Order: sequence, then C-alpha cells, then structure tokens
Amino acid sequence: MLASKRRVELDHDRVRPERVLFASTARGRGAYDLARGPRATALVSAACLTLLAVSCNVRMVQPSDAMEPTIKRGQTVVVRIFPRGNVGGSRGELLCFRSPDPQDRKARYVKRAVAIGGDTIESRGGTIYLNGGLLTESYVSQRPAGPLEKDFGPVTVPVGTVFVMNDNRGVPPWDSRLFGPIPISDVLGTVRTIR
Repeated sequence: MLASKRRVELDHDRVRPERVLFASTARGRGAYDLARGPRATALVSAACLTLLAVSCNVRMVQPSDAMEPTIKRGQTVVVRIFPRGNVGGSRGELLCFRSPDPQDRKARYVKRAVAIGGDTIESRGGTIYLNGGLLTESYVSQRPAGPLEKDFGPVTVPVGTVFVMNDNRGVPPWDSRLFGPIPISDVLGTVRTIR
C-alpha cells in the first residue's frame, strides 16, 4: 500500500498546473486556476488593448462660434476617436475631421454631418433640402441672411464621403459648402460630450 501511495504522489508532482485546470474542479478551484494562468493573462491584456484602441478619447476646445448653439466658443468637446477602418458618420452626428486644406492637414474641425454618401443635398433661400425633402434642423441657430444666403446644389454626395455644415449658418461657411464633401478617411471620430 505504501508503494502505490508513493507512486500517486510522484505522478501528481509531475503534472503542470495548466494541464489540470478543469481536473481540479472537483476540489472547487477550476475557474480560479483558469483565471491565474499565463493564457488568461494574455487574453486579458489583448482585451484591454482592444478596448483602448476602440475607445480612445481626445479633448478639444472649440475656437469659434461656428457650431453655436450646440458648442459655444471656448467649450471643451470630448471626441471618441475611431480605430482605422472603423469610421462612423451618420446624418446628424457631430464629426471631428482633418482639415481639407492640404497646407494645414494637422488642424482638426468639428462639424455636423448633414448628408452621407448617395444623398442629394441643396439649399434654396437658406433652407436645406435632403433627397428632395425639407431637412428639419432643430440644432441650427441662425439662418443666413444677406451675402451668406447663397443657394447651392443640388449636390450628390459621393459614396465614401460626408457633407458637413456649421450649426451656426450666420457665420461665413467653413464647411462642405466651401470645400465640398470630406472623405470618410479624414473623419477621426464623433463628439461624445460637450463641457
């Protein structure tokens, strides 16, 4: 009997803990052993890195009154940056994008997505029409008057681009009315919060 007991102890000493993760459930430790293994550490690390890549946030200060009343001059916005190849940009969202000016590609702007690829947009008398229907814009503070009230379009937004506009239409346009639709590849993220 002593020899058989000795053999069991020797066999038990040779078994590596990673190999008996589920065998130890009879003692109530299987899940605990699984969570302590090197593979579990690698999985948790990979999951954390993925979350960081997916939900990276950047703070920016609005330098002008172009987005009033939504974002006032001097307010801070928190932008959720998209990982490459996972770009959003649906109608009505506040988007952060790279400057379309080739001389100033480091500048970042926040504008509202008004039309997406495949949409037709036009302005008549300061009113915006999207796909032939009147666009309801509760976020617009001022309608253009005088020289800023310029009709445009109809413009069909190319697939892979987005048409962005200021919320404050009473200021000179630095948006898609001036520089055209922006490529989706230039969209960096969406505004999450305004402080």
